[in-house]
This record gives sequence, structure tokens and C-alpha cells, in this order.
Amino acid sequence: MPDSLRIVFRVEIATLLKEGQLDLSRMERVSMLCTNLMNCGHKVVLVSSGAIFLGSQRLGMDGIPDTLTGKQAAAAVGQAELITQYQNCFDGFNQTVAQVLLTQDVLENRVWRLNAENTFRRLMDKGIIPIVNENDSVSTEDIELGDNYPLALQVARIVHAHMIILRHISEGTYLVYTYGGEVVQAGENEIFETAKRLKRETGFMQRPKQDFPAGVPQDYIY
Repeated sequence: MPDSLRIVFRVEIATLLKEGQLDLSRMERVSMLCTNLMNCGHKVVLVSSGAIFLGSQRLGMDGIPDTLTGKQAAAAVGQAELITQYQNCFDGFNQTVAQVLLTQDVLENRVWRLNAENTFRRLMDKGIIPIVNENDSVSTEDIELGDNYPLALQVARIVHAHMIILRHISEGTYLVYTYGGEVVQAGENEIFETAKRLKRETGFMQRPKQDFPAGVPQDYIY
């Protein structure tokens, strides 16, 4: 649709866990919300943590590895598990997804960024939700900084997003961050109202006039 918003949905590992284990009902809830946004005519990119946790479980570890290389290895194993679980959840809503792995330096290389932009655009134009994670085998910034916020911000810039669903606060409540720098607390239904208001207030633009700011206060992120 010509007036659809581009929305980046950032999912922390804590959003997917209950009592220290992957809770598929929570993953299904995220999948349903993303699908509902798509069904309302918006375009959604999902940036999700979880590969290191799932890989550690798959390898029979007692917890997350302490070393960087251990986390990278766990992520390599867990990424396959993560996308499989998401695929199963989205299949229940008849929503096609794609896996996209990025490195932090994609913005620094004009050709790489253009390739990424074209891939995201093509997927979203076909009604597909890209599920994004860092390629932890070759890039470690999100492992070191934590829970994919730098990656979510990077993706928002690549796709020229209008808003990021930034963080899950409590059951059914999220922080939403707009490209203009506004941070609002919104329930699941209010996310749709926030999108409508954003379109009204900005006099909808296919591409925002500015990229997302470099960051938001740490209290909002974690």
C-alpha cells in the first residue's frame, strides 16, 4: 500500500522466555502482532534476539557461554532453531517470513547498504516479514552491547522506518520509538493507534525526512 508505515519490531530474549525457558505462546503473540500490523497495510521487520540462548540449550550447556567465541558458536547453532520456531509460529497465521543476517558495518559500505535496502524492499513489497539477526560468526557488536538494540537501529535506517517497537515492558505493553525521537508507552491495540496518529501528524511521507537519532536513553532500551 502506498501509505503503509515501515515498522521495526525489536524482540529481546526476555520477551520470549518464561521461567528461563522459551515460551512458544509468547513467540506466537509476537508473530500475531506482526501479522496484524501487516494485515492493516503496514510493513514490518522483526529484529529478534534468541540465537545464543537457543544454541546454548541445543548444545546441552547449563547457561550462556562466558567467552565471546563460545557465544558465537552457540549463536550459529541457535540461529537455525530460532528461525524454525518463528517459521512455525508465523505459519499459523499464514504469514511468510524470511531470514536476514547482517553485520554492523553494512551501513559503512555504500554497495552493501544498497544491496540490503533492495532486499528488504523486495521482501516487504511481496508481503514478507524479514526476521533479522546479527551474523554473530563474523560480527560481535550486538553480543558485546546486548540484545540487538544497535542492530534494530541499523535496520530502521536501512529500511527508512517510521517507528520502532522498542521494548516489551509488561504483558501486552511496549515502548514505541518514532523517527522524530518520540518515545511512547503503548498497549498492543494502542500500537495501531500510534501508527495512525503518526501518519496524521507527519502528513504521511513514504520516506521520513530524517533517520532515527543515534540512540535513546539507556533506561528506555533495557
